[in-house]
Amino acid sequence: MPTPQKANNTFGGWFTERNGGGSAFTASTQVTSNITVYAKWMPSGSSGTDNPFKGTWTGQFIDTVNGESHNTPFTITFADTTFEDTFTLFYGAIVKQKGTYTYTASTVTTETTAVNFIHGDESSGGWVSSGDFFDEFGINLTGTLSNGKLIFDGWGEVTKTN
Repeated sequence: MPTPQKANNTFGGWFTERNGGGSAFTASTQVTSNITVYAKWMPSGSSGTDNPFKGTWTGQFIDTVNGESHNTPFTITFADTTFEDTFTLFYGAIVKQKGTYTYTASTVTTETTAVNFIHGDESSGGWVSSGDFFDEFGINLTGTLSNGKLIFDGWGEVTKTN
């Protein structure tokens, strides 16, 4: 899908309902019949104050293995339209993701486009955007703002640090 332009606005993605409602329509969305999608527009603010997610958030990621949950460090940074996150798996491996995101006043949805899995020293990892490795570790998240925390249901929560 093309990326449209609109004066004094930032394009926030394609959605199945107006104003960013419904489901995000992305390159991976399966289409089995005719569908209408709507552009989501966000006012462009030079200060970025219209985006409640912009900045760095830190907290805990829930790493579930064999029915056990392990809380591990999690950091996510939102720029204007992109994000990067880092979380540590319970056995010490580090997963770094980057991609794009869309948001409303109280929810944010990430679309991971590349993953870097680091096991051991950092030079052993490399960014990948497809394949088995990406499919295993690439995680798209939807978070909701609640009482100053950004909660990723089932994945953990973070608090804004800057």
